[in-house]
Amino acid sequence: ILAFVDSTVEMSLMSEYGMQGFLTIKIFPGGAKSSSCDTLEYQRGRTKEQIVSYVLAEVDTSGAPKEILELVSLAVLEETGSSRKVLCVFVALPHIHDMGAKGLNKYSDIITTTSKVVWGMPFEFLWFKGGGEHTGQAGERTQIDVRLSSRGVIFQ
Repeated sequence: ILAFVDSTVEMSLMSEYGMQGFLTIKIFPGGAKSSSCDTLEYQRGRTKEQIVSYVLAEVDTSGAPKEILELVSLAVLEETGSSRKVLCVFVALPHIHDMGAKGLNKYSDIITTTSKVVWGMPFEFLWFKGGGEHTGQAGERTQIDVRLSSRGVIFQ
C-alpha cells in the first residue's frame, strides 16, 4: 500500500516517524513491528517504476510469500485465475507417499522461489499431486480430468 499523509495536518505522525522534510517516503518492511523505528527511509529514484521496483524487491526479502494452492477442485482453479487475465502455471508433484513431507517441503520451496521471479506479473501458481486424485472432506475420491486442446487446457 502506498499512502499519502498531509504532514501539516498529521504533525504527530511526522514527529513519530522522524520526518524532517517534505516528500519523505517511508518503507514499512514485512514481519512483526515493534516500533516506528522499524521503518526505512526510501532514498532512491522517484519515478513510479523505480518505487515499484524497490517495493517489490523489499517484499521479496521481508514480505510473506503468497500461498500457492493445491489444485483439488475446479472451484480452486476458478478462484485462482478465471476472473482476471492471468497465466496459470501448473506444477505436477509426486504423491506425498512417494516423496514424504520433506520432499513436499523441498518442492514447495522451489515453487515459491520460482514464483518470486514473476512477482508483480499476471502469473498464478497451482500444484497438484501425481495421479490427479484427491480425497475430499467426506473421504470420497475425486478426480480432475485435464485435457489439452486448441483452446488451451480444459479441466473437467
